[in-house]
Amino acid sequence: MDTYRYHRHSMSDPSSTYRTCDEISNVRQERDLIERVRKLLLAHGIASEKEMKDIEKQVRKDVDDAIAKAK
Repeated sequence: MDTYRYHRHSMSDPSSTYRTCDEISNVRQERDLIERVRKLLLAHGIASEKEMKDIEKQVRKDVDDAIAKAK
């Protein structure tokens, strides 16, 4: 699996010339690794749709908790 950098290397890289909005949108729709793995888990019966939603909900909670703790 390939990875893709959505953002520029640094603030000195001009964002408008680094990636086009169309390119980023296409990559997010066609090559997003999290979505690819999610689909694979569902397709192979490793996880159900409910389990995936529960995982996503827990991850969001964990991130929110980490942000609150950091603040």
